[in-house]
Amino acid sequence: MIVTDGYAGNIAVKSIKGSEIFFNGLLKSYLTRNFFSKILSAGALYSVKQLKKSLDWRQYNGAPLLGFSKLAVKGHGDSDSVATAAAIKLAYTFVQEQLIEKIQKDIESNEDIFISEG
Repeated sequence: MIVTDGYAGNIAVKSIKGSEIFFNGLLKSYLTRNFFSKILSAGALYSVKQLKKSLDWRQYNGAPLLGFSKLAVKGHGDSDSVATAAAIKLAYTFVQEQLIEKIQKDIESNEDIFISEG
């Protein structure tokens, strides 16, 4: 888990997404370069699909916005139905685990901690 401000977090998300697009294209170009590589890649197709699925950012979409008294989950701007479903599932999990209440209790029990605002 990474805790960051919105600007740095957006840069990180965009960098990761850009890297995924780049490496997907690179992998595809190598696996389809010629007839021989296409034949060899056919055997690895299942593993490649599983790897791609595990690296799909849409499966991990959503993050809680902290500083609110109620739960707010921010999803990526390019979210499709898969990504939106992942964010909703994450929000449901946070509600079930009472995330906001736990954070509020932790802050109250650590009143001596100074939090800088800039």
